[in-house]
Order: sequence, then C-alpha cells, then structure tokens
Amino acid sequence: MTKDWQEKFYKAVGEILSKERVRQGMTIHDLSKKTSQQYNTIDRIEKGKPFYFFHVVWITDYLGISVDELLLDLAPLTRADARRDIINRKNDIKNKRGFHGVQKTFDDLIGEEDKEESFDDII
Repeated sequence: MTKDWQEKFYKAVGEILSKERVRQGMTIHDLSKKTSQQYNTIDRIEKGKPFYFFHVVWITDYLGISVDELLLDLAPLTRADARRDIINRKNDIKNKRGFHGVQKTFDDLIGEEDKEESFDDII
C-alpha cells in the first residue's frame, strides 16, 4: 500500500467507527470501558491514525458491525486506490511478484462488473 492509500484507509475506518459510536449515543470513554480498549487507542483510530486491526475487530464486535460490513463500506475507496496503485507501480510489482501475481491481484480488484476491461488494456 502506498502511504496515501494507507492514510485514506485509516481515516475511512475511523470515520465509520466514530459515526456508529455517536449514532449509538456513546462517548469514546463509554466505548473504552465497554470494550476494554484504552481511550487513546479508540481516539487514535477515530482520528485516522495507524492501528492494529484486532483493535478494530473488538470495537466493531461491540458496536454490532461485522468486519465484513466495514470492509464492504471501504471497498470503493480501497478498490480504486489499489487499482491505481497497481497501475502506477506495475513494473516494480512485476519484478517482485511476477506477472501472474499482478494479473490475479488486478482481476480480484476489478470485480465482476468490470470484466470487459482487461489487465492488458489498463497497462
């Protein structure tokens, strides 16, 4: 992941969790006590700072959000950025992972709706 993509990912996760916490009428302090997570950990996540994903799993579990739902909410962001990242770094990726790894990653990212657009058309 590029640094820009990472920052967008962390920020998006933080916004989703913050909105859900507020929707449920909780403060960060309330959520901290109920999940046994440190206040600073939740605050950093909600501010878009880097985090360990297991913290997010515990928080989403308490808030009643599945990790699947969270990732689906992030899919448009991550898919577009991942696709752009792969295109921008295609030569580097080819050298490190081999062409077939790049092809599979690309196919996984574009999904069913974009099957008419091939990897070779993009690069």
